[in-house]
Amino acid sequence: MKDLRIVLLMVLVFAILSACNDDDEVVPSKSKTSSTPTPTPTPTPTPTGETSAEGIVAIYNVNGNEITLNKEYSVNASYAIYASKEKHKEVWNYFTKLIPESARPQLKRLVLVADDNADYAAYVAPVDENAQDLSAWEMGLNFTALYIDGFMDKPETGYTMIHEFGHLLTLHAGQIDSKISESSCSSFFTGEGCTKSSSYLNSFFDDFWKDIYAELTQSQSSGQNLYEKYKSRFVTGYAASNPGEDIAESFTHFVLKLDKASGSTMADKKINSFYDYTEASTIRDQIRKNLDFEYALSNARTSQRRAKRICRHQHN
Repeated sequence: MKDLRIVLLMVLVFAILSACNDDDEVVPSKSKTSSTPTPTPTPTPTPTGETSAEGIVAIYNVNGNEITLNKEYSVNASYAIYASKEKHKEVWNYFTKLIPESARPQLKRLVLVADDNADYAAYVAPVDENAQDLSAWEMGLNFTALYIDGFMDKPETGYTMIHEFGHLLTLHAGQIDSKISESSCSSFFTGEGCTKSSSYLNSFFDDFWKDIYAELTQSQSSGQNLYEKYKSRFVTGYAASNPGEDIAESFTHFVLKLDKASGSTMADKKINSFYDYTEASTIRDQIRKNLDFEYALSNARTSQRRAKRICRHQHN
């Protein structure tokens, strides 16, 4: 019996020692540390979807005051703030605040761009790339020219929007006949077509450009050279680019000036010429009701924060 107890005691001791050795092999602290893999760093998310070479952020269809997303693009990380739908709504809502819906039935598409390397702040162009249908237009706005550090520069944005609307007002199908070629045009050919006899641009060209237009086209003189020679004719240096830009700049001054131009220069006459049109005067009053910025017209477009043209499309 005594021998049996000794044997059982020896078996128990052996079992305890074996268990301790097994534990040391299962969880050796040194071994556990060395066998744990180094965590893989989480990769930085990359934009998905198509990227626009023109810096386009999004394209919207326009129906009156409403816009619906047509297409959106991946945006460079440095312009990520402008991918926000809130920014899109902000800039569109500001446009609809300034420009009455009834005055822009031809605006059918909005193109939002974020590209500091682009040479324009905004543009308008026919939706039809062949410029045959002048009843449907698109407007492009470049955030990087109209915003500062992600915040809207209202004077710059407002001035630009009114300028672009000046193009819509004077270039739509009711103003221009796109079926008449330049060689067959007996009035002024804008690039989109031939001005109709009752159009804004037809009278504007006859009254203010007919005697000097050849200097811009035949001698290949630049708008800047023309401005230096005829400063009193133009509201800004940019207006001397061509008749299309001149009428848009003059219209913008017509809207933003508190009263009629009091001088006797041709630039003053251009501004006041819009008072002869009931439509233009009505639109001016509607826009002015919602103006919430001041713009130093004496320096308009001569000291821009960025050296950009207002428009991408150069009219004749």
